[in-house]
Amino acid sequence: MKSFLSVSTLEDKFTTHKIQGILIGNLFIAVLPGEFYTEFAKRIKENSPFENTMVIETIDYDCGYIPTKELITKKEKNQLYETSLCFGSCHVPETGDMVTEKLLNIANNLAK
Repeated sequence: MKSFLSVSTLEDKFTTHKIQGILIGNLFIAVLPGEFYTEFAKRIKENSPFENTMVIETIDYDCGYIPTKELITKKEKNQLYETSLCFGSCHVPETGDMVTEKLLNIANNLAK
C-alpha cells in the first residue's frame, strides 16, 4: 500500500514524500524517505499490529535528517552533529510524528 504525505515546510511551501507499507505474510515493512531518528522506528515497531515489523529508511528519496520535535526545537550549545544540521531543515518539527502516524495507519489498514 502506497501513501503520499504532503508536509508543510517552514517556508509555507509543500514537499511530497512517498511513504509505503508492505506486507509479506506476517512481516510489515515500513518504508521511509530520509533518515529518521531511532525514536520513530521504535514507535512504529511498538505500535504495529504485526508481530514482525521492519523499518527501512532513505528509500526512493532522501529528504534529509528527521529528528524528534524536541530535538529540532531545542537549541543547545553542544548539540550533536545531526541535530545541528536540522536547524536548516525545511521540515516542520512535527514531520517525524506525522510520518509515523501515517505509517501506523497504513499498518492498521493492512491488518484488517
